[in-house]
Amino acid sequence: MSDSDKVGRCRPPKESQFGRGQRRASGRPKGARGENAIVQDIATELHRVQLNGREVEKTTAELLLISMRDLAMEGNLKAVKWLNEYRARLDPGRYAARGLDRKGAVRKQVQN
Repeated sequence: MSDSDKVGRCRPPKESQFGRGQRRASGRPKGARGENAIVQDIATELHRVQLNGREVEKTTAELLLISMRDLAMEGNLKAVKWLNEYRARLDPGRYAARGLDRKGAVRKQVQN
């Protein structure tokens, strides 16, 4: 076995190496959108819905929060927990000032 036949780390088999005139894949094409851009577009889409007998336009994100609030008001504990965690992520300073942790639970005070 000669040195050119060795296969291992940083030495791919000859048949899988790029040949003369071949190029590597060019990567993400121009204009391709990332996951964050797609999620942002979905969250800001406007929808016409009936709320309290009136037709209003709300974004997808607003509708999600309204749905979670309604579930929490019905007694769904997972929805309550999700809403508390969401509020804590939006404004962590508000919870720290009240002596609460990020999940809304009371922090124990350590006496010196």
